Amino acid sequence: MELAIRAAMTTVGASLLEGLLAADPGYRGPRIPCGSGHQAGFVSYRDKTVDTVLGPVTVTRAWYHCAACGHGLAPRDTELEMAGETMSRGLAKMTARAGAAGPFAKASGMLADLAGVAVSARRVERSAEADGTAAAAAIGERAAAIAACTVIPLPPADLPDKLYIAIDGTGVPMVPAATTGRAGKSGDGRARTREVKLACLFTQTRLDEQGRPVRDPDSTSYLGSFAPAEQFATLVAAPKPAAAAPMTSASSSCSATERPGSGSWPPRSRPKPPRSWTSTTPANTCTTSPPRSHPPSATSTRTG
Repeated sequence: MELAIRAAMTTVGASLLEGLLAADPGYRGPRIPCGSGHQAGFVSYRDKTVDTVLGPVTVTRAWYHCAACGHGLAPRDTELEMAGETMSRGLAKMTARAGAAGPFAKASGMLADLAGVAVSARRVERSAEADGTAAAAAIGERAAAIAACTVIPLPPADLPDKLYIAIDGTGVPMVPAATTGRAGKSGDGRARTREVKLACLFTQTRLDEQGRPVRDPDSTSYLGSFAPAEQFATLVAAPKPAAAAPMTSASSSCSATERPGSGSWPPRSRPKPPRSWTSTTPANTCTTSPPRSHPPSATSTRTG
């Protein structure tokens, strides 16, 4: 009974959503810019079916065609963030969460059981691949900006005495297409994993009752990447140039989690690479290349 009521409610919701979207069919006049310096003319109204968290929804929108470019466009698609897409943003987010939780077939089942939405395993896979490609491109752009010193995280108002840095790496199983051309350690020479590196930067300025260091709240930054060790070290260090551009907020950097005051600070020197897995350096000193083969020392503590 519960599932039947849910199915009926989503059907009603899909109908309401269609009505709301139909209020603006996207007609923007007889001619509009095509985006490439030409003018596209109105042709007709065309339907497009989009899968949403409420089920399939059909949107009727104005369609324009540019004779010079030879392609068509619908302004309403861009406004609704569904240009070239057949999945709504809401359903795309749900699919991404489910796809990150486990195998694609399992994710498809989760969407059907928990949300009542039918998304095939193959479609979950395609969505995940598209999201991963977009994320990799964004991370690559930010990494290049950091390496070029055009993005500088803001330091905190009061610099602590020490900045703690923990760096580690591990092999991540990959599909064959992702390891093409890479040498492996197995007998057949094929690579089946790629090394992902993770850096954790934080401060500790007080002790607990037993006299052990306690990590400061909201002081932790994470940086993860498949980049080679040399490039990864550059991203971790993120040095400030002598004539820096205007400072940007910490959220502009490529850290996975970063808050104002948790970024890297101008270096004074480059110390030798630490031999232990966890190292401490003055807060205004940049880090060096992460260790490649040294295991965690007996005195180091795994954090994060």
